[in-house]
Amino acid sequence: MGIRSFFQLPKHENFKYNPIYYDEEKDKREQRIKRIKQELELEGMEGDERAAHISNIRGQMRRNLRLKSREKRKSNIRVLVIFIILILLFYLLLH
Repeated sequence: MGIRSFFQLPKHENFKYNPIYYDEEKDKREQRIKRIKQELELEGMEGDERAAHISNIRGQMRRNLRLKSREKRKSNIRVLVIFIILILLFYLLLH
């Protein structure tokens, strides 16, 4: 084992997997039917129900954005704490 092979990464393997029973048109047709059913359900709702449904979607989006920002903040705090601990360890070892 030479130094050159130590730094080289192994090549990734390529797999060509084609599903045997995949029907693309059937999949598109099912997605279209699902979307049309959802649109019809929204049309069938009265004004109050529809507004409640739309506001619920907005609330879910806001909640997800808040959770993501909290997770990002926690991650940044963890990185900062680890960085401070490493600096203290290096200071104690070199001092």
